[in-house]
Amino acid sequence: MALFVAAVNADPAASEMDRALAAFGERRFVAAAENAGLAAMRAGVRREAAEQLAERATREADAARDQERAARTLEGHSLEAAGKHSSARVAFQEALELTPRAAHPTAWAALHHSLGVSASCRFVAATTLANARGSITMNRPGAGNLVLDRDAQPVARLLGGLGRKDAGTLG
Repeated sequence: MALFVAAVNADPAASEMDRALAAFGERRFVAAAENAGLAAMRAGVRREAAEQLAERATREADAARDQERAARTLEGHSLEAAGKHSSARVAFQEALELTPRAAHPTAWAALHHSLGVSASCRFVAATTLANARGSITMNRPGAGNLVLDRDAQPVARLLGGLGRKDAGTLG
C-alpha cells in the first residue's frame, strides 16, 4: 500500500479516484471523500455523455432500419409487378426480418400479406403454365421441386403435399 500511495502522490496526473484511494490508505478520510466525490462527478459526466451517444446511435439505427425496410418493401412490390415472384418473396422476407411484430404490427402484417400474395401469384402462374403442359411443378423451399401429373394426381394429394391439414377431405 505504501508503494501505491507514494506513486500516486508523486504523479501530478493521477486520477481523483487514485488520489482518493491513496488518501484513504493514509487514513486521510476527508481528502479521500473530496477526491472520491470529484471522481464520481467526472464518472457521472462520462456516463451521461455515453448514454446520450447511445440514445443517438439507437435513434439512427432505428431510422436506418425503417428506411431499409421501406426500400426492401418497395423492391418487393416492384419485383412483384414485374412478375418476378421468387425475387419479390426474398425482398419481402428481408423486409420482414427488419420488422419486429411488437414494434410495427401493421407493417409486419402488411409484409406477411405481401408474402402471401407473392406466393399465390407464383402458384397461379406455375399452375397456369402447368395446365398448358399437363403437369404441375412447384418449388418447395427446403424440400425441392414437387412435380405432379395433372391427370394422375387428385387435388387432395396436391394439397397434402403442401402441408394442408384438410387435404384428405378434398377429391
